[in-house]
Amino acid sequence: MRLHSKSNLLLTLQKKKFRTDIPEGELLLALMIYSKVVIQYFFTPLFITCFARDNPRFQTFITRYSTRIHSLKS
Repeated sequence: MRLHSKSNLLLTLQKKKFRTDIPEGELLLALMIYSKVVIQYFFTPLFITCFARDNPRFQTFITRYSTRIHSLKS
């Protein structure tokens, strides 16, 4: 799955009339969890820091699901 899939997912959500106010960081994280390959290449501490710095909800999300994320990476 490539990162441009993020826009395709947003379009799909809009077409199906789901809520589209999903924060970009959380949407990207969901895509990353969905694809182990993406996690292996992009889910690095630096990447997490870039998103979490200005997004307290993302920090909470990372804290809550870090165990699950690390189990997917291995």
